[in-house]
Amino acid sequence: FFDDGKIEKAIKAFKEALKSSESSRNMSSSLKADIRLNLANSLSAKGDIVASLKMYDEVLAMDSIQGTKEYYLTLYNQSLTVLKDGDLEETKLLLGEIIASRSKSAKGVKGNAY
Repeated sequence: FFDDGKIEKAIKAFKEALKSSESSRNMSSSLKADIRLNLANSLSAKGDIVASLKMYDEVLAMDSIQGTKEYYLTLYNQSLTVLKDGDLEETKLLLGEIIASRSKSAKGVKGNAY
């Protein structure tokens, strides 16, 4: 979606998926987090900083992803959006949290990105 300039279409699709996920009892919490993360990334790509940061915060608040790769990926993507918004200090804090976690505690992460 992003490459073809169809960001509005992506946002609409992720909003519809989010609405569906909220009414589904069978959908995994990981998939729900992924939908929110993709929506946040789409909003960020569009330039809607406030809405994307709110969505990143919603993902980070999900108990089910604490300490998982989805959690750290969300922090990383949030840091990019904060940087795009010009807040270098907040970006450093977010990236610092990721670096501080560089251990075996992140579930589902093989190796590291350093």
